[in-house]
Parts: sequence; structure tokens; C-alpha cells
Amino acid sequence: MAGLINVGRQYKTQAMQGMQQASTLEQERERQEDTLDQADKQAKMTAAGTGAAVGAYAGASYGSGMGPVGAVIGAGIGLLASSMF
Repeated sequence: MAGLINVGRQYKTQAMQGMQQASTLEQERERQEDTLDQADKQAKMTAAGTGAAVGAYAGASYGSGMGPVGAVIGAGIGLLASSMF
């Protein structure tokens, strides 16, 4: 009878270790997903900033009042481009 109880305890220990390992893996996956989400947001903001700079430069070449308009259009294009790729 003692042998059967020991086998049951071993199964319980193994099951608990497996659950702990699964929990650890899930936490790591969630951290990686958060990191990827942050990198994606940063890439979009960079693309928008680059588009705004290019648009402001292009708009300014048409006159001083067109720089801000070009920046807005460029930022929009930069965001759209970053979403497509």
C-alpha cells in the first residue's frame, strides 16, 4: 500500500512541476508579445515622424504656408505605409 501512495505522490509532484513550467512559458510568451507590440508602435511613430519631415520639406518648397500642410499629409502617408508593411 505504501508503494502505491508513493507512486501517487510522485505523479502529483510531476504534475505540479509541469503546471509551473507551463505557467513560466506563458509568462515569457506574454512578455515577448508586449515587446513586439511596443516595437510595432515605435516603428509606426518613426514612420509618421519621417513622413511628416519629408512632407514639411516638400510643402515648404511650394511656399512657407504649405510646410505644415505637407507635414500633416506626410505623417498620414507615413502611418499608412507603416501599416501596410
